[in-house]
Amino acid sequence: QIFEALNNIGEVVACLESVQDTIAAGVSPAEIAVLVSDESVYGPVIYKLAERMNLKANLAITKPLSGTSCGTWLELTGELIRNEYETAPFLSWLLHPVTQSWLSKKTHLTRSQVQRCLHELHAVCAQKNVSQVSLLSPEGFTGLHGSAALEPAFQWLRGVQARSHTLEEWRDVLNDYVAEFELLDHANEGSGVSLELAVKTAFENFDAAIAAYSQQFKANQKRLTTAEFWQLLRTHLLNQKVRGIGEPLAGVQVISIPEARLFPFHTVFILGASEGFFPKALPKDELLDDFLKRRLSLQGWQALEAREDLTFQLLRARIPDLRIYFSVERLQSTQNYSRYVEMLLAED
Repeated sequence: QIFEALNNIGEVVACLESVQDTIAAGVSPAEIAVLVSDESVYGPVIYKLAERMNLKANLAITKPLSGTSCGTWLELTGELIRNEYETAPFLSWLLHPVTQSWLSKKTHLTRSQVQRCLHELHAVCAQKNVSQVSLLSPEGFTGLHGSAALEPAFQWLRGVQARSHTLEEWRDVLNDYVAEFELLDHANEGSGVSLELAVKTAFENFDAAIAAYSQQFKANQKRLTTAEFWQLLRTHLLNQKVRGIGEPLAGVQVISIPEARLFPFHTVFILGASEGFFPKALPKDELLDDFLKRRLSLQGWQALEAREDLTFQLLRARIPDLRIYFSVERLQSTQNYSRYVEMLLAED
């Protein structure tokens, strides 16, 4: 079965709705898999929509650390520090789950009380057109429900200023943030210990690299501005790839296409069956063309194509119920049918 959607979000929505219908028809979630041709495109969308639809899914896919809860919080914190006292980044930072958890522990309020207060603060800022947090007088928020939740945030904000530090000093600042907000305790995200371990390892590697550099160039360290350090953080920490395998065969499995070749699934949904993604585009090697690679006994294009063709044929032969999704547009560019889709359409 082949389904067409306008874009990748439409693909995911239609796919997850079909997954729910399949489960309702009596198929065990452990026998259902959603295969993604591009983890970076489909992973975040599936994660958010599955949560909203109360669909238990095991996302065993790779993503950048910036796509985790820890990473998004660091991005918002960096934006808040760079845009000192601006209301929009401050409210976004407040509404992040890591910040809400921190406020709840600081004030001994429930998460629902904290959320209600933050949403009321958002409404007050919009109503009074407040563009800077410093313009919020105490009278502006003390009447809000659970206003005590805001005091730790304002205290923390007063201590945060854009400044320049040596790399070793910035390392201490980052470690203080991680410890104060118990950031690594939020690394799990329901994907099991494996994702938590991967995120912690990424932080440890980044910290060790900074420590080694600081020790080697201790006598001649350049001072970095807030913007420079956060660019360094984004490049060398938040871009690191992390992966959680969750609980294999617990719930609907969301994995990459090659990983599904030998699993005994009953129903499989393939997302992103467009040319260049499944099968993937052939690599462009500027140094060695395909002929020279084969003469040197290296893997050429034929080996790569054969591997993906084998994957498709195995899925087609072993899976009783195979459903393929294609989107007309992806990232504002028009897509073409995968040759596998064209082959199936020609057979029909």
